[in-house]
Amino acid sequence: LGGLFKVSAARSVPARSLAENVQKLPSTDSVRRVRLPALNITIDNIPGKKASVAIYSFLAAKHGIIDKQAAAEGLRLYDEKVAEAEAQPGAHPNIDLLQQIVKEDLPGLEVLVDMD
Repeated sequence: LGGLFKVSAARSVPARSLAENVQKLPSTDSVRRVRLPALNITIDNIPGKKASVAIYSFLAAKHGIIDKQAAAEGLRLYDEKVAEAEAQPGAHPNIDLLQQIVKEDLPGLEVLVDMD
C-alpha cells in the first residue's frame, strides 16, 4: 500500500512561505493519503490538505519516520502557518501534531504514504 517518494536534498531548504515551500517538494499527484497508524490519523489528498500531504510525504521519504528532527523540519516548511496554528489551537491539527512531537520529544512515528 505504501509507496516510495523520491527526495532531493536541495529541495529540503525552506523558502519564504508555505506555498513556495510546497512548490519545491516532490509532486503528490499520485498520493492518495498519508497515514500515521499509531495515532489513527489519516490525511487525505484533498483540497485544503494538499500542503500537509506534500509535507508529511516528504518527511516520510526523507526521514522514514516523523521524530523530533523531522517534525522541526516540517514546521519550517509550514512557515507562516505555524504562527497561525499557535494563535488558533486546533485549527491546524497537522501542524499541532508536529509541534507536539518537537515539544515532547515523542518517539518516531511511522508514516505510510498510500499511492494511487
